[in-house]
Amino acid sequence: MWLVLKGWRTNLLFAPGVAGLILLGYGFPGLTYHDCLAVFNLSVVINLVVVILVHTYVALQFNKAIKNKSLLFNINAILPLVTLAAYLVYCIAFTVATLTGKGEARVFIPGDHTIGKAILFATAHGLLNFFFINNRYVSVNIRNNDDEWQQVQYRKEFLLPMKRLVRLSLYIGAICLLATLIKDISTLF
Repeated sequence: MWLVLKGWRTNLLFAPGVAGLILLGYGFPGLTYHDCLAVFNLSVVINLVVVILVHTYVALQFNKAIKNKSLLFNINAILPLVTLAAYLVYCIAFTVATLTGKGEARVFIPGDHTIGKAILFATAHGLLNFFFINNRYVSVNIRNNDDEWQQVQYRKEFLLPMKRLVRLSLYIGAICLLATLIKDISTLF
C-alpha cells in the first residue's frame, strides 16, 4: 500500500481544521467574525472529508487484500464519504456566497432542512464507521486469518494507520472541546 501514515503525515491530515480554528480565534484583517466563521466551517468540513477519505481508503484497500471480500462493507464505507462530499460542495457554495456578500453569514446547521437531516444522519453514520465499524471489521478479519506473518503485515499496513487516525481525531476533538470550554469560562469573568 502506498499510503504510509506515521507521525507528521497523520498530523498533517488535520491541518485544515486547526488552521480554521486559529483563523476563527484570531481573525484575519479584512474579514468579519461571520466571514471567519464561514471559512472555519469550510475548513472543518474539508478536514472531515480528508480524514474520512483516508480512513475509507485504508479500509477498502484492506477489504481488497483479504480473501473474503465484502461488498456490503464497501458500500457501508463509501456511503458516508459521498454524503460528506456533497456537504462539502454545499459548504463551498455557502462560503463563497458569504465572502462575496451574496449570502447570509451563518453556519449551516444540519438540522435546518430535510436535506440537513439526511446530512446529519449520514454524518452520524460516517462517524460510527470511522470510530467503530471499520476498525472492528479490519481487526476481526485479521484475527480470523490463519497465517501469522500475514496477520502482522495486515496490522502494520491497515489496522495501525486506522487506529492512529481515530486516536489523533479523539485527541484533537478533546483539545478543541477543552479550548472552547476555557474560552467560554474566561468570557464569564
